[in-house]
Amino acid sequence: MSTLQQDVYTIYQLSAQLVYIKWHKNPPICNEFQNDFLSKLKALLDQAEGKLFFVSDLRAGRIHDAKFIRKLALLLTNHPQYGGSTSFAMDTISRTLVSVFTLTSRRGYQTEIHPNAESAFDYIESLCPSILHGVNWQAVVDGEA
Repeated sequence: MSTLQQDVYTIYQLSAQLVYIKWHKNPPICNEFQNDFLSKLKALLDQAEGKLFFVSDLRAGRIHDAKFIRKLALLLTNHPQYGGSTSFAMDTISRTLVSVFTLTSRRGYQTEIHPNAESAFDYIESLCPSILHGVNWQAVVDGEA
């Protein structure tokens, strides 16, 4: 497992096919931050040997700039190595912002938001059976990894 940590988020590459992004707080609305985050995700996609799937933990923070969300959706869903994504949180704001991602995504990609980590990871496994084999996602979500 590799980790890219910043004070706003941590990116965990749980396996060759699975990335978990934990948001620690809302990111700033500035081009420098946005470009840096997007370049990190693009690098992961460019290096992937197969489809890459993403799970985002939005409980403590989330991207709240609609323009940034649209850039993110276009970057991910237009990349040939993008397999799909989901997120989890309980609040209405996160649900609304995820709908912006879904509406901007290239046709054919659906992004769902779930109330908890277990249902989010179950959803990812429905997109790519056995993706969770050998992955202790619960330890990462719980901060034990």
